[in-house]
Amino acid sequence: IQRSRQQLDELRGELSRYRARRDSLDEILSHRAYTTESVKRLFEQGQTAGLKPMGVMADFMELTDPTWEKASETFLHEELEYVVVHDWAEAESGIGFLRAEGDGRATFLVHSGAAEATARMAERPEDPAIAGRLVDALRLTNGFSQAPQGLLDRVGNCFLVNEPADAQRLAPRYPDCHFLLPDGT
Repeated sequence: IQRSRQQLDELRGELSRYRARRDSLDEILSHRAYTTESVKRLFEQGQTAGLKPMGVMADFMELTDPTWEKASETFLHEELEYVVVHDWAEAESGIGFLRAEGDGRATFLVHSGAAEATARMAERPEDPAIAGRLVDALRLTNGFSQAPQGLLDRVGNCFLVNEPADAQRLAPRYPDCHFLLPDGT
């Protein structure tokens, strides 16, 4: 009976983790619901202008540590909206489409050059309050797996901390870095 209770507790814990993961994935799937209007137009009407975007950056990121999933989505909101295109010509078509529409803006990330991109990542501050780097909790997928770890500046320069006081203490000492809390602050 003791072993059965232990197994039942383990199953309940696992079910709880799966439910939390499902809720988080549901939020991510609803991501397109809060995509800017101009990005929505690119995907809906841009094909008539010859634009065939591959997706938004959110489609190319996978979090390896679910503990930081919601916080990462909150922190990287703008970067998750980057429109991924095949090449520079397609980025130029997208810019032309937005200009013709008269309003709106989008940031384009050219897929073909991502592997050759260079990015500066901040040195990890030596402090016991730092739980890790955001870049270590993310995995780039769908052709971005060979891109440099710091492809997106805010990802490469973001450190995970658990307490607000630690983030407040570290921020002035390391002004080029971001310190992310589990709640997305």
